[in-house]
Amino acid sequence: MYNNILIPVDFTDESIKSIQSATNFLKEGGKITLFHAIPDDLPAYLSFFEDMTFFADSSLVEAKLIEIRQKAEEKLSKLVSEFSKEGINIEAEIKDGKPYVEIIKKSADYDLVVLGLSEKNYGVSVSPMKVIRKALSDVLVIKGKKDIKQKRVLFPVDIREVSDKVLDKIKFFSQKSDVELYIVYVIEMMPFLEIEYLGSSDVIDFEGIKDKTLKTLEEKIKVENAKRAVLVGTGAADEINAFARSKEIDLVVMGHKRKSGFERTVLGSTSEKFVHISKIPTLIVK
Repeated sequence: MYNNILIPVDFTDESIKSIQSATNFLKEGGKITLFHAIPDDLPAYLSFFEDMTFFADSSLVEAKLIEIRQKAEEKLSKLVSEFSKEGINIEAEIKDGKPYVEIIKKSADYDLVVLGLSEKNYGVSVSPMKVIRKALSDVLVIKGKKDIKQKRVLFPVDIREVSDKVLDKIKFFSQKSDVELYIVYVIEMMPFLEIEYLGSSDVIDFEGIKDKTLKTLEEKIKVENAKRAVLVGTGAADEINAFARSKEIDLVVMGHKRKSGFERTVLGSTSEKFVHISKIPTLIVK
């Protein structure tokens, strides 16, 4: 599916586990690059772990930084060796700088960035929302030490605007006989339907609206081997997450719309909200 995959590694179990998952997204002949960024403000952090005498001695600080880099190089070399034995075309790179900034910069040269994150927090060295928002490549977010099976794949779409890249991914999975493919659209209703001047919610023909929307969904996305559904709720991300959990979805694939600062603050992004609340592996298509 992807020719060049970038995997930021901070040596947590989750980031290391994501390497194996990423191989399932790699085209034959493709390459994986493991990337580790050493924060350029690391010397300041050392002061929290050493006494002031240590911090005041620049030679000791420099020696510690060299030691940290050497350990990182050794760990990366070991990972490259292990996956090379499996026939994976893999290399590693270390760079100084703010991790999420360097990841975003490098994303321009890759098709996919894979973020392996803790389920409880977003990891030590990666700001995933910034990477999702600004990366120039697709982004795969994996929370926890999961194996992505790709047996049940869900595509939440906006029928008003489905990108060609998302359509390509839908067609790719629809051609796989062993994949159970779902395509859903969420009708977001106002959270104050019961207000008197809008009328009672029982007056609204929800089923009629869903039926018409489902027909539009079928007309817009003409693929075989796909189950389609229209959901109704006050929050798209919550509805998608609930549906995905009910169907035991292995992978969610979503498009990502770039928004202005005002739109992002007021409206937010469905893909970003979904990644924030869900533990299901999510592929963000740019």
